[in-house]
Amino acid sequence: MRFFKSGYRRKLTAAAAAVLVLAASLSPAFAGEGGQGTAIYQNTMDITGGATYTDMMSENSYGIQHSYSFTSTPGDVTRPIVLACDTIYGAMNINSIVSYAQQLGYNVVAAMNSDFFSMTTGVPLGIVVEDGIYKCSPEGYNSVIFDDQGHASVVSDTAVQITMTNRGGGSGNNAGKYLTLTHFNKMRQNGAGLYLFDEHFSTVSTRTSSEGWAVKFKILQGEMKTKGTVTLQVTEVYEGSSPMTIGEGYMVLTADDTSGLDWQFQKFSVGDTVTLETSCYGNTTLENAVWATGAGDILVQNGQMTSSAGWDSALAAKNPRSALGIRADGTVVYYEIDGRQSGYSNGLSMTQLAQELIDRGCVTAVNFDGGGSSAVAAKLPGSVSTEVLTSPSDGALRKCATYILLVTEAASDGQPDTLALEQAGTVLYQGMSMELSYTAVDKSGTKTAAPADVTASVTGGYGTVSGNTYNAGWAPGMTTISLNSASTGASGDSSVYVVNRLSDITVKAKGQEVSALNLEKGEQVQFSQTAVYHGKDVVIGQSSFQYTLSGDDIGTISDTGLLTVREDASGTAVLTIASGGVVKTVTLTVNGIFSDIGGHWAEDYITEMYEKGIVTGVDEQHFRPGDNIRRADFMLMLYRASGSPAVSGDGGFADVADDAYYAEAVKWAKSLGIAQGDGTNFRPSDNMTREDAFTFLYRYLEEKGVSLTAGTEETLAGFSDADSISEYALESTAAFAASGIVDGYGGQINPQGLLTRAEMCKILSLALSFGELQG
Repeated sequence: MRFFKSGYRRKLTAAAAAVLVLAASLSPAFAGEGGQGTAIYQNTMDITGGATYTDMMSENSYGIQHSYSFTSTPGDVTRPIVLACDTIYGAMNINSIVSYAQQLGYNVVAAMNSDFFSMTTGVPLGIVVEDGIYKCSPEGYNSVIFDDQGHASVVSDTAVQITMTNRGGGSGNNAGKYLTLTHFNKMRQNGAGLYLFDEHFSTVSTRTSSEGWAVKFKILQGEMKTKGTVTLQVTEVYEGSSPMTIGEGYMVLTADDTSGLDWQFQKFSVGDTVTLETSCYGNTTLENAVWATGAGDILVQNGQMTSSAGWDSALAAKNPRSALGIRADGTVVYYEIDGRQSGYSNGLSMTQLAQELIDRGCVTAVNFDGGGSSAVAAKLPGSVSTEVLTSPSDGALRKCATYILLVTEAASDGQPDTLALEQAGTVLYQGMSMELSYTAVDKSGTKTAAPADVTASVTGGYGTVSGNTYNAGWAPGMTTISLNSASTGASGDSSVYVVNRLSDITVKAKGQEVSALNLEKGEQVQFSQTAVYHGKDVVIGQSSFQYTLSGDDIGTISDTGLLTVREDASGTAVLTIASGGVVKTVTLTVNGIFSDIGGHWAEDYITEMYEKGIVTGVDEQHFRPGDNIRRADFMLMLYRASGSPAVSGDGGFADVADDAYYAEAVKWAKSLGIAQGDGTNFRPSDNMTREDAFTFLYRYLEEKGVSLTAGTEETLAGFSDADSISEYALESTAAFAASGIVDGYGGQINPQGLLTRAEMCKILSLALSFGELQG
């Protein structure tokens, strides 16, 4: 989006432009710049009335690029029109403009934003012509012009002059006086001259606020064309700062005081008859415009890229883009590329955009408003309504000033005219097969039943069709599938895309996605995979994957992903699954509750506690035996060991929230004197020290009536760090040592050390073995 003051425009002479074009053909700046890049996905299909649609993903120096484009052919029933919302002032997003067009009676096939505009007012920078009606002046900007057959032309430095000649008849002697101007339905700028408004500008007023002059005219005869005559009569002359109401069937001529044009307004008196004439300096293309929109820089002329020296340098870097190109045969290409979305689409530089349109066969091309304005919507075969296809870089659709819409005037008759695949755009892995089904639209683009005698054939290689089955080949690329119906004459081309590379694989077993799996001896498990290619689901079969087992000899894996575990298996193995350059692994553990405890010194203790419902993993596959355990979680283990009894009354700690997952366990422990804290706080998130664990567990066993072997000073004397045991923990530590529940390591009991999850399971297992404590 950009907005210049009216009248500002860098202009080039024809000679200078020719020099710049020559420089462009010689300049090394364009060497290797490329267009959208190498295609990595393409979906092309006929839609209706001779229009086609292409969705393309590619890679270039900027990364991944994603574009959408349409074509229309002059003379077909689908043709382009231009709409600048319901008034020139204001803006609409692409969904709103489609709805507005439908309210006007247009059957919209596709839509794309076009001209640059002021984001403050929504007024476009360039020209607007709607169905032959001239609605907004070009201000010297380039234009795209359409005739009633859909032929497109690009006009540079577009200009329309308005001449107003007074024929007299009012209170003054004004006959023969005249003036000229160019600003029509633009926001009045201070010091910029004369402006003319009509009802198409705004339903409210001229929206001016500075001091100035205004003359109001009633339209007696005629309507605004780029070349034509309108007869007016002066109804009011006004001076002031308030905006003037325009009203249906009226015009307002105005200028601000700083323009110094009060003498021009003295040429008009109430009652004067005025002749308004528009002319285009002999430009017949502009004079005969049926539809027109403003445009940005002309990027391609006569099949060659123009010089970037003449382009708007502020727009040169990579961005989302909207553009229009014209091929030598008159086919019009409407092109949009998303951007500013890493991994999805980064956008193109202006030179890359120009090259891309040349690559698509365009001999003339212009840039439209891009960035957050870029958007495309369409009603594709099989759809019942128009949908936005693009991903706006702003995260939401932007309101823009003008749009080009492809519309069809054909009436709906329910007779199939254009055929399409229901699987259009599907991605298949090489060698795969897919059953085809069909959809159809009539000449109006309305969905209808497909004929029963549709036949499909492949053009362009990459596979074959047998009956209604498509068999992908072994070379990557787009397959065009031509559809025909002998009984109705309906036809159409759609495409699918064949790949031999993948972006990602998802591995599933036992009904869920897996990266690790616990197995039983003698068990059979069927693995299955889904695949994606740059965000698109891929049709792929089991035979397209390679399965390899490594590590412990736990069993065998078939070519179709069926794992059979040996009856005497144990240990851990790794299953490798590969296809299309992507490799995924699944860690397999036999007879293990968790994938990370196989062979661990505490595996048996962890398994026992898990099976008794006392401990759980950090997730379905992992226990993390070496992680420290928090005080709250240790208390939760004791609570579960006691059968999770109901707890009544209050009495928790100040730092234990009532809705904490461990709140009931801590409250239970405090009520029994197992957890004492400092009287107020428990510090639930602190890691558990070994001596605190001994103390809590010792109190728990006492509460359950379990007596451990009493320890003595001699019991602890065998540990070199016995002096570091806190006094409150001496009794419990000595009892645990004497009972063989803890034996320390390296001659130390390590009372201040932190307790790991594995150590927790061991001391719980050994302590609980002193009696039946469950329940």
